[in-house]
Amino acid sequence: MLRINNIKIRQDISDSEILKIALKQNHINKDDLISWQIAKKSIDARKKEDVHYSYSINLELKNEHKYKKLEKVTKIEMPSIIIKNNNLTQTVIIGAGPAGLFSALTLIENGIKPIIIEQGRFC
Repeated sequence: MLRINNIKIRQDISDSEILKIALKQNHINKDDLISWQIAKKSIDARKKEDVHYSYSINLELKNEHKYKKLEKVTKIEMPSIIIKNNNLTQTVIIGAGPAGLFSALTLIENGIKPIIIEQGRFC
């Protein structure tokens, strides 16, 4: 699997049109295309005079060795978290940052009621 990064598009167009533009810009033969997906779509508004969409596209190609300048990526899937020990007496999470809150959510979804401890003043 290969990735094309930083595809700049200045108007809102369909996904198939974005693919056509990406293939043309990178001189990729459409016959080599097996499958594709949009990996990232964001709006770059750092400069007021140059606001545009920025895309990253993953491509699966028949002859990947022909396209050496493109970035190779591997498929990454989020691991599913399975809690096997439901006999926990009490679970404590230190910190209510993103990792702490995600941990708490995962535990709650698995039937465990955690205690979250965060530093700072209690009002």
